[in-house]
Amino acid sequence: SPSPGLVWDEPTVTPTPTITPSPSGTPPVTPSPTATATKTTTPTMSATVTITPAVSPTGQPMVTPSPTATPLSTPTATATMTAVSRGTRVFLPLIMCQPTLTPTPTATSDPHLVGLNEILPKPRAIDWNGDGKVDSDDEWVELYNAALTPINVSGWALDDEADAGSQIYFLPAGTIIAPHGFLLLFGRETGINFANTKDVVRLLYRDGTLLEEYRYYATWADRSFSKMVDGGQTWTIWYPPSPGLPNQP
Repeated sequence: SPSPGLVWDEPTVTPTPTITPSPSGTPPVTPSPTATATKTTTPTMSATVTITPAVSPTGQPMVTPSPTATPLSTPTATATMTAVSRGTRVFLPLIMCQPTLTPTPTATSDPHLVGLNEILPKPRAIDWNGDGKVDSDDEWVELYNAALTPINVSGWALDDEADAGSQIYFLPAGTIIAPHGFLLLFGRETGINFANTKDVVRLLYRDGTLLEEYRYYATWADRSFSKMVDGGQTWTIWYPPSPGLPNQP
């Protein structure tokens, strides 16, 4: 028996681990690493619009926008047909197409598109009006319509010197000049006798407004003053007379 005054501690037994060998001929299994999918994020490139201020001649800044990027692909709408049983009420969207209207240019009837085009004030050897004789009735004035539409010149007037010379002549009702057309007025019709030395030919609108005038200071027998281009502004004496026809050199 233990001696008095002594405490007996029972020793602790630690078990020894037992190693169990693998069965003969069987290799140990080593776990393979598992592949983990990695999400790759493609960076998105954002277009940056740079606004470069410029300075105008007046000192005020001007903003010039950078070009706007245009997508290369155009989305395509695909129609899908779905079969439905008979008797089923189907509501379909109503698509309305609005046609694009292209305005048609409207020809103007500006009276300034009609003007003096050729003048022959001194006939001598040619019977220009074909009445069998050569006199002041063979003098003629040609008007030209440069518009794309007919122009009614009824009530317009032809005259020489204002408040002097011959009596003013008014074009009769229903006088219309076709587009790019000519109107030939002989002295027998107008009663106007132009001077052989110097004079003026005036075209007046029906309210008396002066539309155009041409003043000459010398004449040559059976020679006309004509515009170099029909309906133009420049006059010449070197073109051959062409009553009622285009002016040509």
